[in-house]
Amino acid sequence: MIVITGANAGLGLVCAKEFAKLGAKSVVMACRDTTRGQNAVKEVKSELGVDNVEFMKLDLNDLDSV
Repeated sequence: MIVITGANAGLGLVCAKEFAKLGAKSVVMACRDTTRGQNAVKEVKSELGVDNVEFMKLDLNDLDSV
C-alpha cells in the first residue's frame, strides 16, 4: 500500500498515476478536499483503466484527521 498526500494535483497526482501504472497493490490518494480528491481518483482510474486507487480524506493541519 502506498499513501500519497496532496494527491489531487501536481506532483502528488503524477506520483499516484505512476505507482498505479506500475501495478502497486493499493494507491491511497490522501487529500484535504473531498471533492477534488474523489475527482482525482476518477481521473486516474479512467485514464489508466486501473482499480487499485482509492481516496482518503486527510488534512495534515488537523491532528484529529491524522
